[in-house]
Amino acid sequence: MNILLLGNGFDLYHNLPTRYIDFLHIADFLTKNYTYDAYRTVGQVLSDLKLQEKNPFIKRCYEVHKVIYDDMSLEPGKVRELIDYVKGNIWFEYFLSSLNDDVGWIDFEREIAKVIHIFDNLSKKFNGTSFELDLHSAETFIILKYFDFFVKSFKIQKDGAILYNVKKEYQLNTPFGSDIYIIQESLIIKRLFDQLEDFKASLKMYLHLFAEKVFDKNNVKSSVVTRHDALLYADYIITLNYTHTYENLYVNGEVFHLHGDIDHQIVLGINPDKYDDLETIDTSFIAFKKYYQRILYETDTNYLLWKKEDPYTKDNVNLTVMGHSLDITDRDIILDLFEISSKITILYHDESAKKSYIENLVKIFGREGFEQIRNFKDFQFLSIDSNFKASAEFLKSNSETYIQSLT
Repeated sequence: MNILLLGNGFDLYHNLPTRYIDFLHIADFLTKNYTYDAYRTVGQVLSDLKLQEKNPFIKRCYEVHKVIYDDMSLEPGKVRELIDYVKGNIWFEYFLSSLNDDVGWIDFEREIAKVIHIFDNLSKKFNGTSFELDLHSAETFIILKYFDFFVKSFKIQKDGAILYNVKKEYQLNTPFGSDIYIIQESLIIKRLFDQLEDFKASLKMYLHLFAEKVFDKNNVKSSVVTRHDALLYADYIITLNYTHTYENLYVNGEVFHLHGDIDHQIVLGINPDKYDDLETIDTSFIAFKKYYQRILYETDTNYLLWKKEDPYTKDNVNLTVMGHSLDITDRDIILDLFEISSKITILYHDESAKKSYIENLVKIFGREGFEQIRNFKDFQFLSIDSNFKASAEFLKSNSETYIQSLT
């Protein structure tokens, strides 16, 4: 049996602007510049020099798929809806402020985790209808600059600390009818989550407009794309992507979108932490946890059903990883798939990516655990630009889907 694990690098390899930074740049550009007369096609947006100068990868995507993009109409109603979602969205504004122009990348999940961690610590400082931050809370000050929706006013104390007063609508009268008020933490958390939901909706809309249609049934035949035979012989495709790039290009095997897809709900959040393992679990911020969202949106239901029903063994499962960072943010999925696999192939684009994969695997398994994988499993790194013929033949001979097609 062959399993294929895909991450966003799979879409990037096919020159689709699906990086978070691409979304932020284009959504910000539309918010500031969009008019129906000036931008009637996707190509007119992606070919804009101001946008291309800020983000060279967008220029590359446009040049590769120019014929398709120039013919893709930009639905004004959808664009306006996208703009309405991001305008004034606290997460969008914060992510924009966190962009590192030198690196050109932002990890949404790590930034979300940072904000949630700040608010978790902040809740412990709530006192009546106010809270105080001391001089050592620089990161919290920065976060509150963008997430101060619940703050009415603040003043600097004599010792330099800052006292924040909370708006009336975020206060709770307890006991009811008394003159005693406290900060209603649940309303603050709800506001954070509702804004994240709007942000996710804008991200899905962006992917529909600028990525998904490039390889749909009307365009796939004229697309400039390199298909690899080795990726054809996958029995199960496990993707963390929201797009349907694999289905549109390869149309093979059963695809599980573990984090949802752009036609349904999507998972965007943080990892389990120490609070998820306590005897009495603190569920205050559980809505932001990826495992909770998978359960809530049932994005992993079919995946779990396959695991229960398919009679795989550790002797015949071949795992190929393409475009997934193997970052610790998806530790639970990586542990699961590496455990059931006897042969593991990690495709890499360049040496820096290979080094990053090694570092991430050591973080997940530890040095000894990673050494055990290399010693006791058939483990290899394979350059994505090398000859795939041998791998394709191996996967073809071990594919349940292919073998059944012969019989």
